[in-house]
Amino acid sequence: MTIATASEIQIDHKHWLRDIERWSSYLRVWQNQIHEMKHEYRRVLKMVEQQADDLEEFGDTLGSHRNRLIVDERAMVEHHQPVELDAKLTESHEDNTSRHEELYKAHERLKQLQHTLTAGLALLKHEPFRGE
Repeated sequence: MTIATASEIQIDHKHWLRDIERWSSYLRVWQNQIHEMKHEYRRVLKMVEQQADDLEEFGDTLGSHRNRLIVDERAMVEHHQPVELDAKLTESHEDNTSRHEELYKAHERLKQLQHTLTAGLALLKHEPFRGE
């Protein structure tokens, strides 16, 4: 074992202090990144939960719309009083047209959000690590 001189110990200490300062800087950056990731995770999780709720509501609305169209189709085929049927069907058709346009817009919005979420997931799964 060699005996270190005071000057060698001071050199080591200066080197170690620089390391500690550098590592402290990394630590602050990494803590900020973790904080940002947590924030983004919570934001994305909210988006995913909202998407799930929206999809469930959209599915219920689609079922309701489908059932109403089927009822109208059956009424057209089975009904024997065309005058009454025309007034009811015209009103129902106007409602269905409005409902269908709303569903189309909702579908496009949901499709875009789903695309955004799946693109983000792909990025998370496949993005290469960027080191120092």
